[in-house]
Amino acid sequence: MIKKTLVFGATALMICSSLNAAELSYSNIGLSYLSQDGADGIGLVASIELNENIFLLGGLGHTQADVTFNGATLDLYSRNLGVGFHSPINETTDFVMSLEYLEVEFDDFFGNTSKGDGYGLRPGIRSKISEAVELNVGIFHANIEGDSETGLTLGAAVNVSSNLALNVNYVNIDDADAIALGLRVEF
Repeated sequence: MIKKTLVFGATALMICSSLNAAELSYSNIGLSYLSQDGADGIGLVASIELNENIFLLGGLGHTQADVTFNGATLDLYSRNLGVGFHSPINETTDFVMSLEYLEVEFDDFFGNTSKGDGYGLRPGIRSKISEAVELNVGIFHANIEGDSETGLTLGAAVNVSSNLALNVNYVNIDDADAIALGLRVEF
């Protein structure tokens, strides 16, 4: 149960990052509200384009369960750092792949801390379907301390200005779901 919680926490942070479609920049910073099966929190993600096809990405997340016990809460902290590759499929669509180092920490009601690290792999497709709307779909695989999960991600971003977008991302792992609602600033 603890390992599954650690893996799910890491993947929830991974969905915060809504990477951009073919003609958009891969250099951005985003802030998201996270909601996952009885817990919610925030995520901060960033990406910086190194060249025509390669980018670096990273993020921090904190979620807290909606229940308390003797005034204590369940807290999950997650961090990721990775490298990504993107290549155009056509004028409006990119194939995107990232490999990330994942680190999670889970604090329970009794002050016990469980930590784990591992990797995440995210292949996907990003498509700019209009001047203002971007859609994405992908598969992710996360492995934390030998426990792995694979799931589906879906997302959308709506540009409200030339460098500001509102986004929503969804992830499903077995019977668990997470949603991130966020704001992305491109630079």
